[in-house]
Amino acid sequence: MATSAARSGVDGRDRAARIACGAAGLALVALFALGPPGSVTGILAVALAVLAAGLAVPARARIVLLPLLAVSVLTGQFARGFNVFDILALLLGTFALASTFAATDRAAWEIHRPGALAIAYLVAPLLAVPFTVVSLESFFGQYKSYLLWVLVFLSLRRVTPRDRAHVLLWAFPLVGTIGVMQLFLKTAGLGALLFARLGFRNFYTRLAWGQSDYISAVLETCICGTILLIVLERRPWVRVALALAVCAMAEGVLMLFSRAGVVSLGVFGLIVAIGAGGARSLVAGAGVIAVGLVGLASPGGQVILTRFTDPAEYTSWFYRLILWQSAWNRFLAHPWTGLGLNQGRFQHDLQHDESASNLFLEALSEQGIPGFIVLVVVLVALVRMMLRLRPAGREDSTRLVRVVALGLLAQVVVHASGEPILHGIPLSVLLVYFFAWITLQDPGPTRAPAPVAP
Repeated sequence: MATSAARSGVDGRDRAARIACGAAGLALVALFALGPPGSVTGILAVALAVLAAGLAVPARARIVLLPLLAVSVLTGQFARGFNVFDILALLLGTFALASTFAATDRAAWEIHRPGALAIAYLVAPLLAVPFTVVSLESFFGQYKSYLLWVLVFLSLRRVTPRDRAHVLLWAFPLVGTIGVMQLFLKTAGLGALLFARLGFRNFYTRLAWGQSDYISAVLETCICGTILLIVLERRPWVRVALALAVCAMAEGVLMLFSRAGVVSLGVFGLIVAIGAGGARSLVAGAGVIAVGLVGLASPGGQVILTRFTDPAEYTSWFYRLILWQSAWNRFLAHPWTGLGLNQGRFQHDLQHDESASNLFLEALSEQGIPGFIVLVVVLVALVRMMLRLRPAGREDSTRLVRVVALGLLAQVVVHASGEPILHGIPLSVLLVYFFAWITLQDPGPTRAPAPVAP
């Protein structure tokens, strides 16, 4: 019976793939009829063609396409407010929905706790619409991202088998390696100017998808995610390749001089060193100290040290205090709904349209108490799942996997507490992949067995 159900699930996914491939083909013809390949519609058609070709891959190997989809976040926007990944995410969602309709197992329709939290994440911002939202266009311009992340999260959970969920983590080394290569090409030939002219660092490091501190935030998260994949990987040569990718990404971080990035990576290393347990803690602690000393001895590390001690660099911290105070005042003015997403530009205060540079204060100022509660509940739920997750195929490394996963989440939260890093699409997509992986590894809360009737 179990084999029959599994076979029906596979047949359903294959039927869904054929439907999605046919729909992509029709859309491809329609888009090319509207514009040449160099136009916006032509770019969309190319994205559809790539996905249609991917659907032709055998079903067993098709899961490899999931981390490759994440690489599209490094292409930047093809139109104002729209990225190539948006189109691929919609097609992924269509495929997941078609798989659900084609499934004979009713369990495919169930909304479990992660799905309920995702729905709460979508509902909380809407509470401000009838009360404090000034511009619906600005509100839904940002709300689109909320819809997209939930769509990708639910789709990944739907189409990824638990025993192969580790493939989602390959998004970290892929995005991190390609991103740091883009950075190296951008800064090639600058030499000592990169370290001497600190005021030009945003200009020197500007890429299509971000600049300076934001690129550093993406690379830091990719480092942590790649280390998690190294722990899960069994093949030595793959571990060596991933370790080399981590070294390249670390070099990129040192070129970007982000103070919050160094602090957040330090928190990640501290959590791993303390939580690994036994001899692993000593090895991890020694490794963290060695990496820190080597990094500080590098030219980039020396510049980062001066940013902590040079009084001229204190201005950014003082300005963050102003932003935090302003965000808190906005929350006090509208505690139950907040101002609404993307409504700061219509406020006549010092903050205006700038981010609060703190994920908790931003939730309070934009979504009020309900949004803050949803954020805290999501973080607590993630921590609880991390503490009980059992990685498929690597039960022997369960403790270390849990610790590294906790360290990754802590690294993101620490960095997001001082800089607005969660607005950009690359980091958000990586986190959605990470959250989907966590929920797929979660065995669920253990329950005491029911008492036996006498």
